[in-house]
Amino acid sequence: MNESMTISNEKELHDFLRGKQRAVVLFGKEGCLRCSIVETVIEGIKKEYPIISFGFTKDTALAEPRHIDTYPVLVFYENGAEVGRLIGSDKITRIKNILNLWFLKDW
Repeated sequence: MNESMTISNEKELHDFLRGKQRAVVLFGKEGCLRCSIVETVIEGIKKEYPIISFGFTKDTALAEPRHIDTYPVLVFYENGAEVGRLIGSDKITRIKNILNLWFLKDW
């Protein structure tokens, strides 16, 4: 189930979230060093979370309607609905703690 996808537009985001029980989308910005760091962290740990799908976007047009105006932002979804956010670059342990808290509580 663990998949990773680059998301370029609203339709791709909708398709990515459809039918997924647990998903995380990294909203970043082109040229953002912190965004690249968080993306690298996610790529490195995603194998530890086989039930979570991960998406990545650098399209600020997708961020604006979601009131995202600072980058990076990890948005956590359950069954297509947002359940939380982690704003800014953060330590790998904090990202793992949030993934465990929100997604692995009933796994």
